[in-house]
Amino acid sequence: MRNTGRTDPASRLASIINRQTGLYPEMQPRDIYKLLFQAAMGSAHGVTGVSRAKADLMREIRQLSMDFHEPPVEEISPEGLIARVNLRPFAAAGHDPDRLACAFLETAGSFTGSRDRLAEYMNTVLELYESGSIRLSVHGLRKCFREMISQGLPAVHHTDVYRNSYHPAYRVVASVLIPNITDR
Repeated sequence: MRNTGRTDPASRLASIINRQTGLYPEMQPRDIYKLLFQAAMGSAHGVTGVSRAKADLMREIRQLSMDFHEPPVEEISPEGLIARVNLRPFAAAGHDPDRLACAFLETAGSFTGSRDRLAEYMNTVLELYESGSIRLSVHGLRKCFREMISQGLPAVHHTDVYRNSYHPAYRVVASVLIPNITDR
């Protein structure tokens, strides 16, 4: 899961973005920003306390519609440090939600997010987009990124287009913790 260093971070980021836009072609600029935010900042922005995190996860799993199929795990950071664990395949495989909640909370408590890293990712994605190295059918990426910078690089929700198309259900965790939550 972790980047072995065989490719440079820009190439890894291009691969991640191309994979994401292949899986989710309705991604909007804000959804791309959200992906980069999670890759750079981890999951701390989504944590509201241990019992609430576990309760929210259990409620979300109970309410899942199983009509969309995504990979169990999606690496989202070019360094291989952060991943999204998709709840539909996680639940379908019978994995323990408590383990996922613990990994989510451990990531929030131990991963040091960096707005500088986020800004670097954003600049790299713009360069990749302008060079044609990533396939995006969206417009307004630069405008969205400027807006996010002017707002202090906040956490954001997925766009309505993305939510309505893909019904995202995942937790952001440190990649090193993935084996702990998928082993029975």
